[in-house]
Parts: sequence; C-alpha cells; structure tokens
Amino acid sequence: MTSPRRFEQDLPALLAGGYFAGSPDYRDDLFRETARMRQRPAWSFLTRWIPMDVATRRLPFPPLPWRAIGVLALLLLVAAALLVVVGSRPHVPAPFGLARNGAIAYTSGGDIFVRDTVDSPERMLMGANGKVNSFWGWSPDGTRFLFFRSGGGLEYLFAADADGSHERQILDVPITNSQSAWAPDGRTVSVTLEDDHDMRQLYLAHVDGSPATRIDLGSLQPTDTAWRPPNGAELLIRGLATDGKQDLYLMNADGTNRRALHLPSPGAFGGPEYDLSGATWSPSGDRIAYNAVEPIAGDPPGHFRIHIVNADGSGDVGPPGPPDDATQEGWPIWSPDGRSIAVAHFSFTKDGSGRLAILSADGSAAAREVGPKTHDTEDMEVVKTWSPDGT
Repeated sequence: MTSPRRFEQDLPALLAGGYFAGSPDYRDDLFRETARMRQRPAWSFLTRWIPMDVATRRLPFPPLPWRAIGVLALLLLVAAALLVVVGSRPHVPAPFGLARNGAIAYTSGGDIFVRDTVDSPERMLMGANGKVNSFWGWSPDGTRFLFFRSGGGLEYLFAADADGSHERQILDVPITNSQSAWAPDGRTVSVTLEDDHDMRQLYLAHVDGSPATRIDLGSLQPTDTAWRPPNGAELLIRGLATDGKQDLYLMNADGTNRRALHLPSPGAFGGPEYDLSGATWSPSGDRIAYNAVEPIAGDPPGHFRIHIVNADGSGDVGPPGPPDDATQEGWPIWSPDGRSIAVAHFSFTKDGSGRLAILSADGSAAAREVGPKTHDTEDMEVVKTWSPDGT
C-alpha cells in the first residue's frame, strides 16, 4: 500500500529537528539588512547568454584522445631510452649458427698472438711474463677467451676479454689431464680434471670470478663435456661407470636429472677409454656425433668410425666410412649451418698421414678429403675448427 503523503511535506520539520544549536541572536538583524538590498540584475549572469545545450552538441571534429596520446608518448620515451642503452652495447653474434669471421688466436713460444686474417700481421695478445700461456679457445660470442697458464710445474685455467685485458683465474685447482667447454652464454665453462687421488671431477667455472661449482657425479668418472644448443640448459657428459663401460649421459647443468643414452662400449682397443669419445652437438641440439669403435672381420680391435645419434639415444647410425679399413675416421665437428661435419682421417702406422675430410651430416655418403696432408709421421693428429661463416 502506498502512502498519500510525500516526503517533502515533512522536510522542514525534519530539518528543524536535526538542528540542535538553535537560531543565532543576529538572525533578525541579518534579515532586515538583506531585505533592503536589490537582487543582481539578470544580464550580469554570463551563463544566461551562453546556450546551455553545448554539453550535448556534437563537435564539428572528433575529440582528441588525450589519455591515449599521453600513454603513447610515454611508451615512445621508454622505447627511445631502451634504444640508447641497447645501441651503446656491442653487438655479438648468436652462440650457434653462421657468423662473421673474426680474429685468429694461437700460441707461440709461451705467448698468445692474434691475426685479424690469415695473411695479416700478427700482434701479441698476451705475453708470457715469465710463465707459459696457452690459448684454449674463444667464447661462443667472441668477447672472451680461455687460456692455460703454467708455472711451477702446475697449470691453471684463466679467462680474459677478447683484447687480452681483465685476465682472471676462474678455477683454483690445478688443471691435470683436463677438458673444458664454453657454455653458450659465455659466462660458464665446464671443466673435467683429475684430482690428487686420480679421480676425475666436474667443475663449473664462472668467468665473473665467483667460486667454481663442483658437480657431484658420485662414482661416475667424467672425461668430456658438451653444452646442448641453443641455450645450454643441459650438459652432455662422457663418463666411465663402475662396470668399466663408457656411456654418454645427459643431465641438467646442476647435475640433476641424469640419464644414460645406453650406447655400446666394446673396449676393443684394449680398454674403454677410446669408446664414445669426441662427442659433439649439432647446432640445433637434436643430434650428437661421436667416435665409435667398429669391429673388422679378422681384426677384432676394429677401427674408428663416426656415428650420429638422436639426443635421446635413439636412431644410432654410422655413415659410410672410408673404403680403406686401415683408415681411421673420427673427431667430428659440426659446421655452423649443421649441414656438414669435419672429421679427421689418419692411420696407426709409422708412415701414416693425417688428413681433413668433410662428411655430409645426413650420413648419405662417405666423407671427402680436402686440404693438405701430413706424410711419414707418427704424429698424425689433425686439429681443426670451422670458420664462423662456415666456409
């Protein structure tokens, strides 16, 4: 049911009841004073001369979105600041894939030298200063390099900037029978070495000078390491287990989640130390090339041949090898574009030779030999690397 009374009828009484202070004594005087004053003339109110429908009129042009313009201007300022910061930093290539050719570094007489090209004059990058320095390799982005420094019968691992400045020792234990590999980000180096008890250890050395990290592998004896492209989230380890067999293991960079690829380790060359050596990743990180020892009919020790396997250990295949069984083929290095693999050809004879060969990464054909050869020598080692542009 609706009441016939309206709220405004009761409003004066409600207001009066809500006012507790009472009326001021000067109320009557104030009323008499204002009663004698005239009202302000209507023409003096400017709003009476302005049409009141301007708030609802459409403008002859669309209004500007000032808030959006302000946000856009702020974003442009931030982008400009980022361009200044990024532009001030030197551009470095990606750790894998094709890149521009850079300087060539090498060791001579205990000093480290560098050439901008093969034919350009050499210049000293780092002097011996009473010790022996040995160049060990550029970082993936070319901004640093590793080197060994010998003194007092011991060797230690150092890193320096590409111009030879800011050298620093990155591992406080001596390097004995070691192998090392750069992580893709150029900040960490994996190092395997023998300790004082002839047990092999795995360290992660950091180029910023922070203490190295030892990775506990239990009874596994690590010999070689390789960081998985493209970001180095996993590490490939060649290790000797307590059963006397070599295998390749994949693990996280901190040593967790270790799993074996279960590849054959025949020990045909008098022991397992030659099995599964030289393992390297394809630039895409999905395949691994390594040295396999294959048997030969009538010759149980067999010979070295290249094998290629998927990252999970499946699909292990051996491309066609050299037609001569006495020719050893091993030590693969993937080209920057991942289409070819550089390998070494050699033989175990006093009149042997060392040769460089190029193998198709798809394993469809035997490797073709290129470049010079060494003859009539027992030192048949071929040390090789690809130029960054892959040519």
